[in-house]
Amino acid sequence: MVAALVSSLALCVPGWHVVPGVAAPAAVLYTVSASGPADAWAAGGALVEHWDGSGWNRVPVPAGTRVVDVAAMSASDAWIVGSAEGRPAVQHWDGSAWSAVAPPPSVTTATNGLGADASRTFDAVAASSSSDVWAVGYDERKHSEPEKPLTFGVVVHWDGATWSDSGVPLLPDVTLSDVSAASPTDVWAVGRDDRHRTGIALHWDGSRWTVFHPHAPEGTESVTFSSIARIAADDIVVSASVDPYPVDELTGDSWGVVYRWDGHRWTKRVLDGTGDFAGYDAAAAIDKTNVWIVDNTYDPFRQQPGTQLFRLAQPRARTTFKQGQVLESLAFDGVGLWGVGWIGSGRADSYDYGYARARPLIMRYDCG
Repeated sequence: MVAALVSSLALCVPGWHVVPGVAAPAAVLYTVSASGPADAWAAGGALVEHWDGSGWNRVPVPAGTRVVDVAAMSASDAWIVGSAEGRPAVQHWDGSAWSAVAPPPSVTTATNGLGADASRTFDAVAASSSSDVWAVGYDERKHSEPEKPLTFGVVVHWDGATWSDSGVPLLPDVTLSDVSAASPTDVWAVGRDDRHRTGIALHWDGSRWTVFHPHAPEGTESVTFSSIARIAADDIVVSASVDPYPVDELTGDSWGVVYRWDGHRWTKRVLDGTGDFAGYDAAAAIDKTNVWIVDNTYDPFRQQPGTQLFRLAQPRARTTFKQGQVLESLAFDGVGLWGVGWIGSGRADSYDYGYARARPLIMRYDCG
């Protein structure tokens, strides 16, 4: 697939262009996943869309479901995670209908002391096959207690028949935000570790988990690992956002950092300067020299600046979208890149978490 892309790009000048999707006012697409040129899924909130190679079509989800992530394996095999009526939701698509598949519930133990009213949240899902699906997120106690962790990172696994806890080490004060599964013996998960005030990465090799806390930049309050781009088993790229210390809540002054794992050590790289409420939100890889990073600057009171896309190559390329065009997620389908998010002025005010002024945005990087 990559060879075909390289060959096609040699004959054209690729670029980003808008692809019409489902008309849905007041909606944001948070995630996209693709198994091939004729199978891609985009989702956000109550909106789920499927690409069949010629157009995007809405796939209704059960009432009350709010989707945060999707994993595509085929037109008849996809997973979504999110919430429904205040509870974690995991749904599977078999080509004709969604079915709820109950994940393991949060469990209080003498070690974590969460309490019987603890809640579980799933933020990401990934799959390498129909019998190898992974979901990550966190457990959270309902009431904070002094000197007790508020959250614990969670990783669960689907083996084709049931969901089970993956045996991940106890992760106090951790929230996991993304997962990538290449095979049952090569799985990465990333997120935020508030106890260590840095990003956290975990790797599963089929028998045990290895936990990494890559060094945070100097003068930072915290680091959040947002998204994983897997190039090879020994080449992992993670997009991250950094909050400085002390935190300036008026100006934001956060910035993005790219971390890279070469099989032996982590390195970090800043692609651009600091910016108000800026951060690297998504990453995707075509090959070693075509890694894309999404850089968004958030302003809850005005129309959003357009997303900036960095391509890790020599020379490095930067693409800036039109004002109001914001990407939240990227996915490579073997031929081109999909990017999804929203367009418009975004929130009606700083408390409008439904993005009343937003419309779904779908973009594609190819020869058009």
